[in-house]
Amino acid sequence: MKATSYDPPSVAEIISAQDEKDNLRLLLAQRRYYSRAKRWAVARYSGLGLIALLAPIVTAISPDLAVVAGAAAALSFVLGRTLFLWMERRGSAKGAVVQEMFDMSVFGMPAVSAREVRVGPEQIARIVGKPKDAERAIRKQKLSGWYPLDS
Repeated sequence: MKATSYDPPSVAEIISAQDEKDNLRLLLAQRRYYSRAKRWAVARYSGLGLIALLAPIVTAISPDLAVVAGAAAALSFVLGRTLFLWMERRGSAKGAVVQEMFDMSVFGMPAVSAREVRVGPEQIARIVGKPKDAERAIRKQKLSGWYPLDS
């Protein structure tokens, strides 16, 4: 296997590249994928926490509901360990892929491996939304100058 040489860009090129429109859209997509992953994690832990708090109370008030509380706890556990955990990991993986795409673009790095999770331009466009809305979100989240570099 032939090794490829990598010539890193200058600081000025990095500063310029990180604020290009397409790269800022990648950062916005990365943030949104990670936010989705966090929401699934919150849903997973909230469901378990809610059941852990409410099931004993409901059972103490009405012992007849113990079976229902147990079924709800089991359903919450199964959903949390399957669907919610899968969605959380999927969002995190997509966020990592998009961050890598951003870094490869900004630092001029060659692609090193194929990932199991892929994010295409259509998915980026879908998650960042309409161009005007994306530009507004980029400004609001202060994504310009992502890497603080001294020129």
